[in-house]
This record gives sequence, structure tokens and C-alpha cells, in this order.
Amino acid sequence: MSGAVANGQSIFQVIFLPGMAARPAMWASVAKRLQADAFPSEIWEWITPVGNETIGQYSARWVERNRGDAGGRTIVVGASFGGIVGHEVAKLLDADALVLVGSVKTRGDLPVWMRMLSPMRWLAGLVPWRVGQWGVDQARGIWRPFVGKDLALVIEEFVTADPKLIGWSIKRLLAWKGDSDLLCPVTTIHGTKDRLLPMDMNQVDVVIPDGRHVLSLSHAEEIADVLQRLVLLIRVF
Repeated sequence: MSGAVANGQSIFQVIFLPGMAARPAMWASVAKRLQADAFPSEIWEWITPVGNETIGQYSARWVERNRGDAGGRTIVVGASFGGIVGHEVAKLLDADALVLVGSVKTRGDLPVWMRMLSPMRWLAGLVPWRVGQWGVDQARGIWRPFVGKDLALVIEEFVTADPKLIGWSIKRLLAWKGDSDLLCPVTTIHGTKDRLLPMDMNQVDVVIPDGRHVLSLSHAEEIADVLQRLVLLIRVF
């Protein structure tokens, strides 16, 4: 793959995809650390889904919106649902690597309860998400003392997200069949205390002790270190 060259070496563009309906700010600390070490990066903002489009169709619009015909060597980094969409984005960009942070490689990695809900995924499009967001926000004083910091961050993102994007994302997550034709290598980073998407740590490439679901905020330095090492490894080979 060709790409921009500086001092005889190909430059890697690191593209960050946020978690489900989350704001780009979740990746700000990691991206800042990479920029400080001269690793250029982009944080993509979710776009509003159109109709009942698939993850593949959505990803094609997302890539066109952010990259157009831009080339170069690319590493795609996706958190949670962003990692699932990242499978398609990585294929479209012919990426050198896909990094999953608190995400999954296959449908079998999803919790059993998510897979069991798959037949009812059509209900996600009928739920009045804006009303639900308002209710959760109004009940902040009730739920806040009983949830951990990690879950609280997820709830905060839910409250401020585009309701149409929430419904589409949940429907597509439950319908996801997994990916079998991704050609680039995949690296998984997962926390041992992730309760939303728990994983068998024996199947994880980089284990974050005591890490929960939103690793980009709680363990930004560790993730940046992994990405730096990955870029150097790919340059060698």
C-alpha cells in the first residue's frame, strides 16, 4: 500500500471511531498523546443514519464523508459498537490494522443476552428514545449513587446522543452476524472488569487490569502506548 512519506517512512493515519452514539471527545486524550509523538490522527463523529441502511452502507457514507478519495496507510481504532462498525470501515479503507477497544471480533463474543434479543431487534426502531433520554436525565439523582463511574459515563453519552442514531445502532448491533473477510490483522484491547461486553481474557491481545468499558478515558496512556508499538511493528514488516 502506498502512502505519504516523511524521512523515508510511510506515515500512518490513526482513525478513531467512538462507542455507540458517543461523542468524539471520548478519544481526545489518546489522540492528544499520539499527536505529541508525531502520529497524525482523526476522530470521526457519528453521522445520522439514513432509513434502514446496513452497517456496510452506513460505513460507506461515513468513509466518504471523512476521507473521500484520500489514501495512505491507516489504522482504524474502534471502541465498543464503533469497533463493530470499524470492521467495515477498515475494509473500505484497506487499513493496515484494526484495533478493537472494549469491542468484539465475532458475533459469538457478544453476551448471550444480546444474541437472544436479536429476533426482537425491530423493536429498537419503535422505542421513543428521546422520551427515554429525558426520563433518564430527570432521574439522575436516583440512579447516579448506584452505578459506577464507568456505567455513569455510558449513561451520560446516552442522554446526549442523537435518538435516531441510538435506535439504529442497537438494531444493527443485535442483527450483526460478524465478519469473516477482513484481511488486515486485528488487535483487541479489553479491561478485566468490563461488564457491558465481558470477554475471556485468554482471547484478548492486550489485557488492561481493572479496566472497565470506557478505556479511552480511564486508560488513555496505555492505549496510546499500544498504538505506538503497533505502528512501529507494521513499519518493520
